[in-house]
Amino acid sequence: MFFNKYEPLKRESFEDVSELEQRHWIEQVSLARLRKTVYALSVLLGIAVVFLILLLFQIHNTQTFKEGQSYLDLPRNIPTPIPHDDRTIDDPMWESPEYDFYTGWLALSNDHAQEMGLPTSMEWPWDASKGVYIFHSYHSLHCVHVIRNALMEFRDNKDQTWPFSHVTHCLHTLREDITCNADDTPRYAGHLHAQINYTEFSSGIGQVRMCRDWNKLRQYSIEHSACYRRPLDRYIPLLDRYKNCPDNSKPWETRE
Repeated sequence: MFFNKYEPLKRESFEDVSELEQRHWIEQVSLARLRKTVYALSVLLGIAVVFLILLLFQIHNTQTFKEGQSYLDLPRNIPTPIPHDDRTIDDPMWESPEYDFYTGWLALSNDHAQEMGLPTSMEWPWDASKGVYIFHSYHSLHCVHVIRNALMEFRDNKDQTWPFSHVTHCLHTLREDITCNADDTPRYAGHLHAQINYTEFSSGIGQVRMCRDWNKLRQYSIEHSACYRRPLDRYIPLLDRYKNCPDNSKPWETRE
């Protein structure tokens, strides 16, 4: 019986493959790599688009409030005569609760702030879902008190409570308030109208301006109070400064 002699198949080297087959193999490898690259770039592009949309949404929300009328939409509907106010710098009027600048410290919910397009703010210590904000008008009122205190202490030759840099900051704040508000009320001049019998006169006394309702702003502040108050004559710990709620509530008791 004769058996055929089998020999192992020879493995072809890359050089033994025809040029056409080599080109086809290279194209297949290149195409596979290209597909992986395109897929990876598509994923990265998709992530970038999502982040861009979120960023544009955040910018839009922030600009919504900046371009709006006002936070509380308070109209200028309160006719107010320009006063001839000659009360002294020591007048008790300055200590009236109506002009207590700490009233304007607010605790607003984060969801509400986001809806209004407000930037995030520091956390209110008694509720992590709320942030601390300050109405700009109350910040300006604080600056009026700072300048008043500085003048009184200079007059009485006392040490200054507020650093000079803070007084300067307040001057800039009031200047910016004036240019931002750009009140275009034309005030009359001369010994006329309400000043006809005055020895000294100022422009516009008795003339009516249209103002926003300060009482409504103050009431909203009280209803959304951050309970903040910082005495100037003594030091108290930071958390204790948030224990002065106008309605006598004690939100810290739920956290302690």
